[in-house]
Amino acid sequence: MTNATAKLRAALARGQASVAPYAADPLTAKLVQHLGFPAAYVGGGALGYVLGVTEARLTSTDVVNVVRQITNVCDLPLIVDGTTGFGDPIHVLRTVRELELAGAAGIEIEDQLTPKRAHHHRGIDHPISLEAMVEKVQAAVAARRDPDFLIIARTNTIGEIGIDEGIRRAVAYAEAGADMILVLPRTAEEYRRLPGEIPKPLVAMTIAVGRRPIFTPAEFHALGYQLVLEAQAGMLAAYAAIRRAYEALRGDGFVPMEMAEFGAIRREIDELCDLPELWALEERTTERPGRIPSAD
Repeated sequence: MTNATAKLRAALARGQASVAPYAADPLTAKLVQHLGFPAAYVGGGALGYVLGVTEARLTSTDVVNVVRQITNVCDLPLIVDGTTGFGDPIHVLRTVRELELAGAAGIEIEDQLTPKRAHHHRGIDHPISLEAMVEKVQAAVAARRDPDFLIIARTNTIGEIGIDEGIRRAVAYAEAGADMILVLPRTAEEYRRLPGEIPKPLVAMTIAVGRRPIFTPAEFHALGYQLVLEAQAGMLAAYAAIRRAYEALRGDGFVPMEMAEFGAIRREIDELCDLPELWALEERTTERPGRIPSAD
């Protein structure tokens, strides 16, 4: 059991709502940790936008590189969108092992066509067969070295086919060894129905920006959803804020902000990036008074 997987399992066992908000870069992950969230979600949709390629063109290398960048500087547990596992069972095996080595605490794999199509962004999904996804789930379970590395199996088929098919697949993925199941209900009634019919802990996914989700995190937990993944709010809010700031910069030559807020934000970022520790180290060594700088 690694530190990250242990932390995540402990958070899920606390008997309260566990929310993992979007994070696709080290600074955002450090902020998520600073604010007290138990985990972060490296979502494929948001990451695809941040990298400018969209989820349809993400590669496993893209995802693993971002995870490694975050875990190099932050010990917050990461739940990673492994999209389709990036291929057949042999590719799923490598994806799981690469993410484990990069320091992730868990992976989400969905029952969609590989490679994903851009029409996924328009709500048009392309489900693979139940049998093919079961093989992927089994491969993911067999691939992990740490038994506490979380395997989340996801199905989008409620929207494409109907709730009965979504439940049928969810049960099959649970029986194949997935630790948790992510289904995407359309209504409050469907959310309420699922916990009684799926024999594994459930995950909910939201985009909590613009309008409120159907349930609060506490309400999700009361229904039987142990984990809530927030997929894009941070990315959308950040883009909107940067756009407003740069419009002001282009028009007036500066971004309006109270100096007290500016200073507070700079200090917080400095602390999140461990600058006080680095300053202290330099003051004991390279910036020590009287020290002559070395020639190299």
